[in-house]
Amino acid sequence: MYLVGRIQFNHSFVNHILEEDGNDKLLEASGKILLDSQQIEMKRQAYEDWQSVINESVVRACVVRYLIDHQSDDQVVKAEVLEQQNKGFLWTKELVTLLGKYESSRDRYPTFKSFYPEIIAFFNQTAGNIKEIKAAYSAKKQPEN
Repeated sequence: MYLVGRIQFNHSFVNHILEEDGNDKLLEASGKILLDSQQIEMKRQAYEDWQSVINESVVRACVVRYLIDHQSDDQVVKAEVLEQQNKGFLWTKELVTLLGKYESSRDRYPTFKSFYPEIIAFFNQTAGNIKEIKAAYSAKKQPEN
């Protein structure tokens, strides 16, 4: 329940940035590709628009960063990443890494809004590679013989 509260709290810091400065136009195509590629998984969670996929991706990665920053056991962090991937957010691990760049470069990115071009580039690249990302995820899930 604690992490659910963290997820919901993070929305107040994340969602509005997508709607500002034309960011929605820069992410629309990528967001639609990601939604389409994960439509079944997202629909199960009532995410039926691309904006929700983008915002939920960022918020869930922020929760993982919170776990890392608060010295959670490595297994707890890995389990949370895997849980998000199993829910259809296959790019969570890489987004968590990107958010680490934000945390370690606060002199260059004083606000999350100033870092958002990196988020846009991330999702554009991820959308372009989604077939490969899905294939790699599927291969990892296959039981070994």
